[in-house]
Amino acid sequence: MRPFAVYLYGSDGGPLPTSFEAAAARLQRLERCFFEPDGSFTWVIDARQRQQVDGMLYDAAGRLQYVDLKGTCSCAAWQRLVAQIAPAASLTVLPVQQGGLQPLQRFETLQWGNPSSPSP
Repeated sequence: MRPFAVYLYGSDGGPLPTSFEAAAARLQRLERCFFEPDGSFTWVIDARQRQQVDGMLYDAAGRLQYVDLKGTCSCAAWQRLVAQIAPAASLTVLPVQQGGLQPLQRFETLQWGNPSSPSP
């Protein structure tokens, strides 16, 4: 597993199709996800394998504008996290180091290989 640092956006780099409150409520349902009222959270996926994601939700005008995510995890855990943030949404990713928006699936392929067969 390689670490990542990305910004998660909605379609074409716009806001995500959810509110801060809805995303926060879904994230809080994840086991071992520690969420703060300011939008910051830490999800300890597997401490033994050092799988953890730290994030921050940013909102304005009633919409989640983007999510800052950093960490190391399996593709399956990543996909579970993204589904909690914005279920069934068309999303784009901006890798902090490389720059350039890319579709979610492209990021997953570059990060983990074939996302349909996630690593454990």
